[in-house]
Amino acid sequence: MKKDKLCLVETGGSSIVRYKSIFSNDSKYLLCPCGNVIKVYSTTTGQCWQKLLGHTDNVTKVDYHPSIKLQVISSSLDSTIRLWDYEDGVMLSSIHFNAPLLGVFSCKLFPKIAFLVRKTAEGNELCRFHLDFSGSSNTTNNSSDVIMKSMDRLTEKEIAFSKNFFVVSRKKSLQVFSNLNTVKRKDGIRHYLKAEDSLITCVACHPDLEQCVTG
Repeated sequence: MKKDKLCLVETGGSSIVRYKSIFSNDSKYLLCPCGNVIKVYSTTTGQCWQKLLGHTDNVTKVDYHPSIKLQVISSSLDSTIRLWDYEDGVMLSSIHFNAPLLGVFSCKLFPKIAFLVRKTAEGNELCRFHLDFSGSSNTTNNSSDVIMKSMDRLTEKEIAFSKNFFVVSRKKSLQVFSNLNTVKRKDGIRHYLKAEDSLITCVACHPDLEQCVTG
């Protein structure tokens, strides 16, 4: 029986499993947050195709640009959201938020806005911001809207988008927000589980109906 040989593609460096990796939209690449670098691996050869350099602290999340297939956005503890062309390995622009960022979340249904989790002295906050990189290559965003406070480190399993609303899950509750373009903190409707119910570990929205499911 013929055995496949392992191919060594990386030695040393930071962990590539601390934060979630994503495949490119065409599945040609795997993008891995690795310290303050995003490493782009070819799924065909396993070799590192590009290293996206620009962040000065740990990259906490990589997500798809909601309308441009060959671009991604990333969040970092260096307080910036950065826009990348991952095939060419080029940083196109960045937005500074004056607080360490624990995650960024986008949705193709809403190409002009995105959400982030930022770390403050009072706790983590879920904020909405305008995904606008049309200005200078480095801008400061002072207009993000706080949607929820006292957040844990949010993951893509705990936030879900639909055409008309989005849902954020907590251990024993769901908070539902409508109208993503104008949503404010007071707009959320919270639904609580019973004390004997199991903890919520994930949430997803129905693609067509105004319904969501939890696990």
